[in-house]
Amino acid sequence: MFILFHLFISACGIILNTLLIYAVMTKTPENMNKYTLIILNVSFTDLFLCFLDIFVIQRLVSCGTAVVYISMGLCSRFSSSFCFLMYTIQMHLYMHSIWMLFASYAYRYYVLVKSEVTRTQIQSFLMLLYIPSLVQMSNVLVEHGDETKAAEILTKKYPAINTSDLVLTTNSTIFTFSVMYVIVHMIGNWIIIRGIIIIFTEQNFNKNQYDLIICSIKKDAFAFC
Repeated sequence: MFILFHLFISACGIILNTLLIYAVMTKTPENMNKYTLIILNVSFTDLFLCFLDIFVIQRLVSCGTAVVYISMGLCSRFSSSFCFLMYTIQMHLYMHSIWMLFASYAYRYYVLVKSEVTRTQIQSFLMLLYIPSLVQMSNVLVEHGDETKAAEILTKKYPAINTSDLVLTTNSTIFTFSVMYVIVHMIGNWIIIRGIIIIFTEQNFNKNQYDLIICSIKKDAFAFC
């Protein structure tokens, strides 16, 4: 059931993001060309994220202060280290997708209250937002234990589990800089970014509401004249 759930969700994500990419590349109006940089960035990120999810299908098992990763996807045909590499890339894409959500709202807010931006400025902004996710991936790659260590931790917590057929990796403790960076980045940033998005949304709504009132006043004044 766990595997089927991942396959279903990821397949839906692949189909929908492929359709979105096609629509953006063929149906975008001329005046929205700059914004497509962000939309395509999000779409391709989510598309690769879904492919990797099918490839990895990772299950996390908490074992005290350690975390054991059980890889159940196609990567299990290769090696545990390869699965962990793919999972690390997947998680960094997930965080980049969240940052792109922030970029989308930030762009719309800036254009609404400030002025138009150039494609170069947008590209520079997106590259800047990619740095935290890249740092996350770089840190995590050096912080995982081998399959033997993972099996030892898992059987100590759950003695009845047969680990001989499982593809395992582990973080033997979460209390390292690399792992804590991931935890703070993935949980803390999600809360902060969602809060910022709510602020952007409210301010955009207030701005649009103000513009509608002004337009209505001008329309009434013109009709009166």
